[in-house]
Amino acid sequence: MSEQRPPAILVATLNLRNNSDRWDERAPLLVAQFVALRPDVIGLQEVRRPIDQAEWIAERVNAQLAGEPPYQVFQTNKTGLAGLVEGIAVLSRLPLLEREWLDLGGGSRVAQRARIRLPDGRVLDFYNTHLHHPAEDEPLRTEQARRLLAWLAERPDVPQVLVGDFNAGPDAPSVRLIRERLRSAYAAVHGREPPATFPTPLSREWGEFSVVIDYIFVNDLVTVH
Repeated sequence: MSEQRPPAILVATLNLRNNSDRWDERAPLLVAQFVALRPDVIGLQEVRRPIDQAEWIAERVNAQLAGEPPYQVFQTNKTGLAGLVEGIAVLSRLPLLEREWLDLGGGSRVAQRARIRLPDGRVLDFYNTHLHHPAEDEPLRTEQARRLLAWLAERPDVPQVLVGDFNAGPDAPSVRLIRERLRSAYAAVHGREPPATFPTPLSREWGEFSVVIDYIFVNDLVTVH
């Protein structure tokens, strides 16, 4: 008898950009998209602490999904004084069994690991992160990628999903290092990365500038549909 296939789940990642880029106009659009898509797990970056941004989103989405499993919030703030303003967060409609975080050792950056129980009882480790941003700091991002991969290597026999804003293009050393161990979910299906993941079309300040810096990576125990 063949082994039962694991259940399919939907994951998402989004850099909120705090409350910039016309947040008052973006917020209801974002809530509507989460309600329409109903991701099982979401990784959020640049979450604004003073306005409880992750909790605000979860509360409003949950209100529209009454009767369905609600989103739980697992937030980790940046290290140092930056943590008073900003963090990253995981929103999950699936049970959270464990919640851990990792100091990435520069730029106040952190990563999260949430062990999630799948509908069939099996588990998945969901990682969320936001690497350092200055263009000239690619060596630091590469070191942060090494720390992340060492953390993932502690649990090699578990399906793993790593999402976030990596602040580096597909050919950057940090992203190439990650791809030595993990696959880009988008590229696995489409054969390439998307044309762009940043900025939001609601931002006027960037003009025609666009880049690919946000990814969903998976290990070999995950099948991408």
